[in-house]
Amino acid sequence: MGDDEQGNAVHIRPRVGMYGAFSRLNYKPWYAIAEFVDNAIQSFLDNADALARADKSKEPGLAVRIRVEPNRITIADNAAGIRWRDFPRAFSPATPPPNTGGLSEFGLGMKAAACWFARSWSVTTSALNDPKERVIRFDVPKIVQNGIEEVEVEERKAERDRHFTTLVLEDLNVPLKGGTVVRVRQHLASIYRRFLSSGQVVITYGDDDLTFEKPAVLVAPSHDDAKGKPRTWRKDITIELGHGRRVTGWAALRAKASTADAGFAVFRRNRLILGSLDGSYRPEAIFRKPNSFTYQRLFGELEVEGFQVSHTKDGIQWDDFEEQILTELKRQVDAKPMALIQQAENFRARGGRGDRPRDWGDRAVKGAAAALERHAPPVITRQLGDAATTAPPKTKLPAVEVDVSREVKFEIEHERRHWEVGLELVNDPSELDWYSFSQEKAREKGEATQIRIRVNLAHPFSERFALLDEDELEPLLRLAAGLTIAEITARESGASGVPTLRRNLNQLLRDALGNA
Repeated sequence: MGDDEQGNAVHIRPRVGMYGAFSRLNYKPWYAIAEFVDNAIQSFLDNADALARADKSKEPGLAVRIRVEPNRITIADNAAGIRWRDFPRAFSPATPPPNTGGLSEFGLGMKAAACWFARSWSVTTSALNDPKERVIRFDVPKIVQNGIEEVEVEERKAERDRHFTTLVLEDLNVPLKGGTVVRVRQHLASIYRRFLSSGQVVITYGDDDLTFEKPAVLVAPSHDDAKGKPRTWRKDITIELGHGRRVTGWAALRAKASTADAGFAVFRRNRLILGSLDGSYRPEAIFRKPNSFTYQRLFGELEVEGFQVSHTKDGIQWDDFEEQILTELKRQVDAKPMALIQQAENFRARGGRGDRPRDWGDRAVKGAAAALERHAPPVITRQLGDAATTAPPKTKLPAVEVDVSREVKFEIEHERRHWEVGLELVNDPSELDWYSFSQEKAREKGEATQIRIRVNLAHPFSERFALLDEDELEPLLRLAAGLTIAEITARESGASGVPTLRRNLNQLLRDALGNA
């Protein structure tokens, strides 16, 4: 029986109840949209020769277009389309494709992601060399409520050389808006960076073609030979585990340290699985704590073979091999003569005013302005409604359950008064304030006033701006110390409401200025 002679309905039993369960999956929006892109890319790869003949080109190109509206998302591609004989598999849950060695392997992706995103969705497709265009529509609540086991397919005539698939998601469970729209764009560019760089795949998100900017690799002398010849701090990685399992790729040091962007990106079949943007793969056995220089400079790409992935394709199933992999990965990363971890921990970038380009500072000014514009309004509104406080500073700071990264004590003499000051760094995720202090005044003449200033490295503001280099951390420590002393002297000079300033500043640093 040919494609044109079959009936016009698709049986979706016996798993119709799964459609309702898909909305409860633990997806992130970018990984859900990636399911649709995966299908387009795999269709393009599986049919490259046929598409080349149809398009009269030796190197056909895949175009995927994604458009986001308030309650509607459209994903369209010019791949080979869905053939009629593949409809039962394509639209019945948990029916794997014949080729499970590609990007579409579980038979869940499109259905699960579509039902997670929307209560209503449809697919319009025209398969290559098929004279018909077909449309299938899913009203998920109606299907689940009524136990519908068969979905009608609409047909109309089409040119045989037309080939496309358009998915429309409506009545969204998860509408995309605000910063999420931007994050989806950034994640998709990261996930498909290898396909984008090949030149054969173009993904358009809104009106913009996605691109991925590779970080610059550090070129510098070794930390123990400052006047030596500069080297490019990058090396290849190969880990053979046997039985078809292996990890290959490269590791390097970033030219510019970054707490947010360093770390490994882990790929499988050239598609990123683990480590997109702020979720980089940074196992502590290699990267150490977030305030380490390795955490901020080491990055790379790893391709895994012989491992399965989670059904949402955002995690690797290491099968008890992860510890072995990390041990060997660390050995290779820090093996001489190019010991990346040793270089990261001991190298310090230097630069003077003469090294600054003409637009130096432009990105910093625009970044600060954008953060304030985007995140500050609700914080300001809340603060204007809060009562001012005149509470004196604490006499002792609370103990923390984490190690103090560093503590320095010193003394200040002024106007016949004696201050003993402690300046400390802590890693305390439970502490909401970026900086805090205590003041225990002298009880008897001749005794010193005890002042302790604390800066929290686990605070969002510190993690974003204060962990790049000791030379960049020191100004922020000086600022915290200056704010503390200014508050003490302002209070002793008779100023009122000064603690309100500290409270409000800490709120802004956490809720507005510590954000992207």
